[in-house]
Amino acid sequence: MRFQRLAVFSGARRDKVGCPGSQPSSIENAPRHLTLVEDYILKNAEKPISMKDLEGVAKVSARSIHHAFQRFRGYSPKAWLQAVRLDRAHQSLLAAEPSERVMTIATNCGFAHLGRFSAAYKKRFGELPSQTLGRK
Repeated sequence: MRFQRLAVFSGARRDKVGCPGSQPSSIENAPRHLTLVEDYILKNAEKPISMKDLEGVAKVSARSIHHAFQRFRGYSPKAWLQAVRLDRAHQSLLAAEPSERVMTIATNCGFAHLGRFSAAYKKRFGELPSQTLGRK
């Protein structure tokens, strides 16, 4: 299944982020700790986020967070974080001037490893980040 290509910024709705194999249950049925984690990720995606951070926000265990994501969203918290970051990087690359660097945009979107970012980006969008940047 292809990823849904939608911009995800701080005002975005949680149900509009595309993730692999995502067939989310109703947003209204999701437990409160799941929506707290999703909101935290949307607001802090460019920062390093650990499972300890998510546990602190949700006030539940890592296992409960994983279980809620799998049950109500069909993917892991890590997959969703990556989808948020990839959507932001994609939108930033589309809006960037050709003189900007992919590395800078990727880092600003929360990616620490450029090679992994490029591979995930190509899998998601069907082209390398440099090709998206060069399209303008």
